[in-house]
Parts: sequence; structure tokens; C-alpha cells
Amino acid sequence: DAMLDSLDPILRQLTLLNTLIRLEDPEIADFLEKSNTLPYFCLSWVITWCSHDVRDLSRVVRLFDLFIASDPLITVYLSVRIVISRHKELLALECDSAIVHSFLSKFPQYIDIDELILKTIQLYNKYKNRPPPVLQKAINEALDET
Repeated sequence: DAMLDSLDPILRQLTLLNTLIRLEDPEIADFLEKSNTLPYFCLSWVITWCSHDVRDLSRVVRLFDLFIASDPLITVYLSVRIVISRHKELLALECDSAIVHSFLSKFPQYIDIDELILKTIQLYNKYKNRPPPVLQKAINEALDET
């Protein structure tokens, strides 16, 4: 999808990020909404499979294994897990879109990749039988079914 003429398909996929955060951590979802932070902070993670953000090649390779062997939306699920893993740090920030976006756009280098992958798979398995439009409708999120 990232290789098409337009980023529109990727941007539509990112609408799922807010939905999953709302379902998994309403406190973070409220904070992101209040700060007017759009999900574009993880755009590079999604379109480059984190390869421009993770500095250690062995960690990039582990992530590529996950992405190749999984649903195309798994990068969005991974992004959700990263945001949720930073709960305390995130809520300690000033509720300002520029500050929050800047903080979230930096891939946390200290994160345990194996644990992140495990939690991403668990999150995906929790919702895999509910397509994104169904999830979005369940929380009255604006649907983007194109």
C-alpha cells in the first residue's frame, strides 16, 4: 500500500490506530483526543516497517519477520502496542499536539522487541475476527470504509 501513487490507503489504515487505542486504553485515547494528536506520528513505522526508526539491524529483522508473516494491518497493531507501552511517559507530557506528536514519533529504542511482538500478536488475535469497520462502529468512531 505504501508503494501506490497516493498514501491514502495508509492514512485510512491509521484510522484503526485511534479505534484500537480507545478499546485498549481509553485514558490514552482521551489524552490524544484532547491534545488533538493525529495518528500520523507512526506513519514512518507503518510505511517502512520501522526500518528507518530502529537502529539495531537484528531488531529490524525480527520486526520484518513479524510483518512478512502477518496480516498487512499488523504494523498498525504494533503501533498501538508501542503507544500503550508508553502510557506513563505519555500522560506526564503537556497536553499539546506538537509536544505529544514529537514524543510519539520517536520509536522507543529501549523497548523489548520480543515482548512487543508477543503483545502485538495478542492484540491482533483479540480483534482479528472483527474487521476495522466493525470495531470503529462499535465505538461510534467515524467510519472510513473506502
